[in-house]
Amino acid sequence: IFDTETTGLKAPGVVEIAWITVDYDLNILSEYRSLVDPEREIEPGAQAVHGITADMVAGQPTMDMVAALVEGKIAKAVAHNISFDARVVKPWIAVEQKVCTLSLARKLIQGTTNHKLETLQKELGLVERDSHTALGDVLTVRDLLLYMREKFELDLELEFTRAMKPAMIHKMPFGKHKGKNLVTLPPDYRAWLLGQEIDENLRFSLNQLKGI
Repeated sequence: IFDTETTGLKAPGVVEIAWITVDYDLNILSEYRSLVDPEREIEPGAQAVHGITADMVAGQPTMDMVAALVEGKIAKAVAHNISFDARVVKPWIAVEQKVCTLSLARKLIQGTTNHKLETLQKELGLVERDSHTALGDVLTVRDLLLYMREKFELDLELEFTRAMKPAMIHKMPFGKHKGKNLVTLPPDYRAWLLGQEIDENLRFSLNQLKGI
């Protein structure tokens, strides 16, 4: 289970990374956390969110050094909005199989204000941890998996199996068109979505609708 804090949304670089390795019962086997020298500027907006400054990352390991710890590859990974985090680390670390807790939460959890990790932590009564810190968010993702396992009998091993074969979905899971049938979305909006970092099931489903 991993998370990154970044330099911002424009060509994001990593300023902090953390992960825990777990078994399928979600027992923690090991833990890693480090500030990272992104070798680029940190955008003011990003710094306001995570509080990490240029002085704090000066002299810290680079992503080349961090990637060496996992030999440039993670076989199976979980994250909240994993499409974003996997894209951020892609120049250094290949993430082969992915499970996204944001997608799982949207599918399983109803009645929360939204499905942001910080919101779920508060509104589901999960353990209070430091949001927008890499390790804090990683541990909250584990807490969320434990919650979904208890409430919905979530099987993490099964989710990895399912993730290997994208599934067709029929309704837009988020945004201004949330709840609408994908086939009724304007074609230009569908095309725009395909250019974004989105869940693989949504990407698969939109691709099936090309030409319709």
